[in-house]
Amino acid sequence: MDNISEITEAFKKEVRLFRTPQRVLSLARSRPFTADFLVTEVGNQNSSEPHERKGTPAAGRNRILFVAKGSGWMESRGRKRELKAKQAALIPKRTSCVYWPSPKSSWNLYWIDFESRGADALLSWTAFHPKSPILHCAASENLKRHFRAILGAVERGYTEHTTLQLSLSLIKILISLHENPLDMDNSRSTHRIETAMNSMRDDLSNPRSLETYAKLAGYSVTQFSQRFRQHTGTSPMNYLNELRIQRAGELLKSSDRAIKDIAHELGFEDPLYFSRCFRKCVGLSPRAYRER
Repeated sequence: MDNISEITEAFKKEVRLFRTPQRVLSLARSRPFTADFLVTEVGNQNSSEPHERKGTPAAGRNRILFVAKGSGWMESRGRKRELKAKQAALIPKRTSCVYWPSPKSSWNLYWIDFESRGADALLSWTAFHPKSPILHCAASENLKRHFRAILGAVERGYTEHTTLQLSLSLIKILISLHENPLDMDNSRSTHRIETAMNSMRDDLSNPRSLETYAKLAGYSVTQFSQRFRQHTGTSPMNYLNELRIQRAGELLKSSDRAIKDIAHELGFEDPLYFSRCFRKCVGLSPRAYRER
């Protein structure tokens, strides 16, 4: 048994737990899609007794908890937090945690352990944060369906199709956690970030500073950059540059204007810098793009 968790005998009676065999993990790591979204463990606990589960995710693995019904508690890094129905919690890599159902309320808990750069990248799009590791899940029924699909698949045994289904379900779970409208703070944040994005689209010829867009959204530069990346998957200024390059591509295709004039119209004072940005974004120089 690996070091994922310590399980009491009482816990074992109430839990469905499946660890991906090493044979399957080795095969999955050798294939691009499954290697990027690798599920190492999945489980479900229906409990009316306050049995604890203690553990530290194995090296390189994250764990997501999802409370489909009832409530409970988790304690990590010296802080105790309540877990309620329709909430998910992140236990990051190498983080010790204890969680248990409330004595006054049974719970239906699902969890999934995973590793790999692809899954980590998708996880970074969610609103999980070290100081706020719990999310309210609007798509709770979708999450429950995805977890049930995984459990149903592994109960039938591990095949090549199973590994594909595990990876696909992990992606669906992370996408469902990215859609988080029940978190009112997150909804307000989304509106403020999209207000800044709308301004960026209006400013292609005269882009403003990062500080200006952060102020427009009502955040500090650090907060704005973090929330913007969570919402879009990229930094604010990279997003703005991509919009400008996209517009430049349209002008290159639809007109015979000089490249330096197009660059100047989109706020690039240095044509060489414009060409470098264009090549980085598109993979071709402006001239080669127009000729093709």
